[in-house]
Amino acid sequence: MKTNADNRNVIQVFIASAIQWIKRFVRLDQSNISPQITLTAKDLQALFDLEDHPPEPTERMKKALQTYKKIVAEKI
Repeated sequence: MKTNADNRNVIQVFIASAIQWIKRFVRLDQSNISPQITLTAKDLQALFDLEDHPPEPTERMKKALQTYKKIVAEKI
């Protein structure tokens, strides 16, 4: 049985991935390469707040995780 801690870990992984992706574009912008997205300081702060205080995963996210685990298990 999954615990709330397991669910929060799933959310944290998704958010951490999103933040890494965004940081990549911020670095591109700083090196004078045109970024594909533009985020305000408020947008970035909202993402960092999500990393520190993730919401509970939705049913759709839980199902996506189950599907992912099934696909990975089939490849092993």
